Amino acid sequence: MNALATGALVFAVSVGCSDLEQSVNRAIPESLPDSGTVADYEDSVMGTLTHRGRGVVTKYGDTLATFGGWSVQVEGPPWYEIAHYSRNSIHYLGIERRGQHKPVGRPVWSRRFILRLPPMDSTDHVVVEGLCEVDGKEDRLVYAITGTEGDAFLRPARHAWRFNINREALEEISAAGVMCSHTGGAH
Repeated sequence: MNALATGALVFAVSVGCSDLEQSVNRAIPESLPDSGTVADYEDSVMGTLTHRGRGVVTKYGDTLATFGGWSVQVEGPPWYEIAHYSRNSIHYLGIERRGQHKPVGRPVWSRRFILRLPPMDSTDHVVVEGLCEVDGKEDRLVYAITGTEGDAFLRPARHAWRFNINREALEEISAAGVMCSHTGGAH
């Protein structure tokens, strides 16, 4: 009787392992996409979002949300846009360059640079409108995170970056002396 119980236990465990192995194999994709494929896919999803702050869950399980974008004030072409978005509640600034146009006339944007923003709280605002000044002089290529301090028009920056056109990158600059106007919106 003991041998029969042991045999039944071995059979049950082997069947259970087989089922477990099959479920694990189903959970792991045949091939994982490379980061370029994921970025292209996320860019295509971001291009369809029309409501600020409203998120969408991607097929990879990430939550993407857009908080708006603004044209970078440079003599073009090429033309650039800065976009504020989040992925899984982590905020980013992305620099995009306009390329060719789709057959329907809409431009095709390609992501050139991504900056992961430092952690923020509910009093922080991301300024992407190009409405900053450094030491009292307007600089449309400076973007920043401000708090609620300051007056109704200008707020001191907590963090600041300048767009380097030649490198197509955002480079951190000292926030001292950087004041920005924010036109609205959360974060």
